[in-house]
Amino acid sequence: MFGLESAYYPFADVDMPNDGKRIEFIINLIDHGYLKNILVSHDIAFKHSLVKYGGFGYAHILKNAVPKMLKNGLNKNMINTILEENPKDALKINNCFK
Repeated sequence: MFGLESAYYPFADVDMPNDGKRIEFIINLIDHGYLKNILVSHDIAFKHSLVKYGGFGYAHILKNAVPKMLKNGLNKNMINTILEENPKDALKINNCFK
């Protein structure tokens, strides 16, 4: 849920991480060999999430999170794996119609 920068989360008794902490989690997962298993997302469920109403908008991951990932040590190949290759793999339908 990149772009959700508030610790308040009304649906569970936990504090939500901010984008910086999410990137730390991603780095930790990569360090433990899980690069090919990482998917990221953001949520545009409400009007106030749109740029027009002060939110980060649909491009948040590409415009804001990716530069932070690069600054924190992820390289372009890692980011490509997370943003392009992993979603392709996750959305494959493997022989389900046999």
